[in-house]
Amino acid sequence: MELEKVLNLLQSKESPLREKGANELHKIMYQPLMSFYRQRKLNKFESEEVIFSSLLKICNKIDTVKEPKKFRGWCWTIARNTLIDHFRKYKKYENEIAEISINEYGEEFSRLDKLKIVTRMNEEKKQKNTGQCVQLGLQEFAKGMPERAFVIQMKLENLTNLEISERIGRTLAATKEYVSQSYKKLGPFIKHCEEGSE
Repeated sequence: MELEKVLNLLQSKESPLREKGANELHKIMYQPLMSFYRQRKLNKFESEEVIFSSLLKICNKIDTVKEPKKFRGWCWTIARNTLIDHFRKYKKYENEIAEISINEYGEEFSRLDKLKIVTRMNEEKKQKNTGQCVQLGLQEFAKGMPERAFVIQMKLENLTNLEISERIGRTLAATKEYVSQSYKKLGPFIKHCEEGSE
């Protein structure tokens, strides 16, 4: 059934027709809404909840629709706004969506979302490449200065200077100096990693 016919049913004065319209609306909109919400990181349970809220709002505000041709776009606007309300309600989604733009079929991330996704992917790739580069530099450094590389490895594992001093048999002051000098000596082995990632 076409959405314009569903609109006629939903705006009917007769209760059985309105009920039929609500059922038809559910049939038409359920799967597209489920896909739309799942793409935006909601799990199945949350998606069901937001779909129910969206369809309920559509049915409750159906009398405000005056132009049948705009009904589909109006439904998607409600779906989008319900999702934004859901994101505001739960703090775990604080940074997920800046602005959601969709057409009347629920298609397309906003340009800003696409840009954020691409930027995040590039950052992750850059961090991965930098991390691999640093590891290789550290391996080269260890060939010539294994004791210093061992100390730096302990620092990377978040050991304190005191813990390191106990392991290498130096005083705390001597360990601090040794760690500092080790980082300086490591510098030339990994300097190119940061330069290459910018």
